[in-house]
Amino acid sequence: MRDDIAIWNILHDGSLAEAKGCVPGDVHVRVEIPYLRQLLFQDGDSIWVFLHSCSLFQFQQWSVDTPLTALQEIEAVSPEILSANEEDGRVRVTCVEGVLEVRYERVSLKLDNGRTLSLQALKEAAQLYWQR
Repeated sequence: MRDDIAIWNILHDGSLAEAKGCVPGDVHVRVEIPYLRQLLFQDGDSIWVFLHSCSLFQFQQWSVDTPLTALQEIEAVSPEILSANEEDGRVRVTCVEGVLEVRYERVSLKLDNGRTLSLQALKEAAQLYWQR
């Protein structure tokens, strides 16, 4: 399993609150996750996930046959993240409302205050939260 898939699993219970960019291209997703964000410098409630060279970003709701591909439509659903895995070169993020499928070259993270966030720091914050 790719290391970056851990990001989506760590963001469990976070909601996709904002999505910007274009496909193909770069997509920036703001995930509201206050319980975890508070452990990372405490001033904010979200983490930005930057999907570089994104070639697929679609959301298949459980109750609708046609997947959503427009970022604003997906943002309006505000999917709540449960877990993720890799399937056929795509990252499948299972959410309460359906499945988000994404494909990208690489990923980077920033806090909502603009600070760069490493995957390791995110993992450590999650471990700290779940060990409490």
